[in-house]
Amino acid sequence: MTLMATETKTATSKTLGQQLADELRRQFRIGTRTRWSTMRGFGRLSPEDGREIVLAGIDTCIEDPDCLPADVRELYRLAWRGPVCSWRHHVETGRADLSQTLYLRDLSPWQFIKVLGDMLDANVTNTGEGERWLEARRDQDRAAWRKAEDARQARWNRVLGR
Repeated sequence: MTLMATETKTATSKTLGQQLADELRRQFRIGTRTRWSTMRGFGRLSPEDGREIVLAGIDTCIEDPDCLPADVRELYRLAWRGPVCSWRHHVETGRADLSQTLYLRDLSPWQFIKVLGDMLDANVTNTGEGERWLEARRDQDRAAWRKAEDARQARWNRVLGR
């Protein structure tokens, strides 16, 4: 009985974005070391296919009222209304800054789901708010992309003996 009360307390202290991220990670069996090419049950995937499976899973649960329990469906509805539509509108189409788009498309499954949760926590409810959220985050994403590119280049230089 005490364990259940503790679980309830922790579940209610999480933000909506954290609850969404936890649910998506549970549903798609995503851990911190999961890569798109190793998602269980889906075979070898490209990052685009993996992201589309996660986004399509949200779409499916929005369309099918019997898909999941009501509280999870409500989380998915909130995610679909803002973060998912914004992701598709700005990142998938390349409307966001190029280096930011490259960085966001290169995220691991864990990081991608965290971005969706962060957008939900920032109250992104439409593509306009999603655009403003991405613009506010642009410098941070550019710096992370440059750092990742520098690390890749350094690895290649070590391999090539430069």
